[in-house]
Amino acid sequence: MKKLLQRRQGFTLIELLIVIVIIGILAVGFAPTLLNAPKKARDGVRKGQIASIQQAVEAYALDSSTASYPAADAQGCVNATALKPYFQGGIAPVDPSGNTYQNGACTTKGSFAYGLDTTNKCYYIAATMEVPENNNGKGVTAATPCAIDTAAKTNFYQVVNY
Repeated sequence: MKKLLQRRQGFTLIELLIVIVIIGILAVGFAPTLLNAPKKARDGVRKGQIASIQQAVEAYALDSSTASYPAADAQGCVNATALKPYFQGGIAPVDPSGNTYQNGACTTKGSFAYGLDTTNKCYYIAATMEVPENNNGKGVTAATPCAIDTAAKTNFYQVVNY
């Protein structure tokens, strides 16, 4: 009888293992959110959309009688009107978070920055990334929009075509 009335000290191994398993399951469920997975996914979408814009710009230049790239719109963004026939459904891709390019070039929400040099031989397409990467922080100077400025270290992704 005395044994039945005695209180146990601590937890059993089974109880500890159950708690550890429950904590592990919760950690696996929250790990992607905690590790910037949604931001990285949106950055991947941005890069894919920039690639589709690049294809549209190249197709425009091939179809153009002067073999020149389209000019940017009045806000310094991708000219969705000129490129409309080259996008699926006639709709230009938009930034997945609705942001604008952070370096002051494109001011239209959800659009990608676009620049063209005066000779129509070079253009760039850029978007602000949410998660910094080692190789995509090169700036574009205002004077020569297609020259890569290695001194400017901002968090954006660009495609430069010469």
